[in-house]
Amino acid sequence: MKRQASGILFGLFTMVVLFPPTFAQAAPRLQTKPDRARQGDCFFAYLKGVGEEVKPEVNWSDKKIPMYWDGENWRAILPVWVETAPGPQEVSVVWNEANGEERSLGTTIIVEARQFGKQFLRLPPQQEALYTYPGVEEEYRLIREALGKFSPQARWRGKFLLPVKGKEKTSFGLRRYRNGEEQGIHKGIDYGTPLGRPVRAANSGTVALVAEDFRLHGKTIVIGHGQGVCTLYLHLSKILVTSGQEMKKGEIIGRVGATGVATGPHLHYALYVAGVAVDPAWWEKEAR
Repeated sequence: MKRQASGILFGLFTMVVLFPPTFAQAAPRLQTKPDRARQGDCFFAYLKGVGEEVKPEVNWSDKKIPMYWDGENWRAILPVWVETAPGPQEVSVVWNEANGEERSLGTTIIVEARQFGKQFLRLPPQQEALYTYPGVEEEYRLIREALGKFSPQARWRGKFLLPVKGKEKTSFGLRRYRNGEEQGIHKGIDYGTPLGRPVRAANSGTVALVAEDFRLHGKTIVIGHGQGVCTLYLHLSKILVTSGQEMKKGEIIGRVGATGVATGPHLHYALYVAGVAVDPAWWEKEAR
């Protein structure tokens, strides 16, 4: 009898171990993918283990960036500015539970250093003057406003295309000197290519800005791709789209020009995430 009772107890214990309660939920956790990113690149932050009803926000590099529900988890795309200090950098997320309780989680990502070159330009006085003409601040304001827009849906599909066929003349991240004075970082890529060559949308999205009369930037287009991702196209000779127009990846949006301050026909192409310029090359390889 004792041996039989012992067997019954052992069987019950085994069942408890093999079949834990089904109502247990995983604790919220914050992950970055990848776990390291170079200066000028991007990375993704995922908040897992919380419901669709919360509205989390990421604190990263002195910015508050919204997260978006991807059907299973919350996700944000985070930019690494070229001057972000190398080494471990903090990423945190904050959200409110249904009962109003504020929750937060933090983690770190390793920022890897890159080497960026320098560029020295000589411009004639009439072009140099356009950097300080009375309307230049309005040009910058309108561009910043368009590049800073967020929308919930990720409109892009797969990797971003090169918007034009041409030779890369000026790379991303160069420290620029104009007429002997340091001007800051070159925030895009300049492609030298013949006048009038078609310029295509790097990915699907909505035209957020069309400017025909910018004197510094020339004819300008901004396309919003959703979730804070935008592309910028400068110095066009012709614009073939209108503000608010829906674009598919690869559709022609304009033609190469030399409008604004330009030393010859070329396209200045830039990609911004949450208003921060990042290397377009990352999006040609890694975007998803």
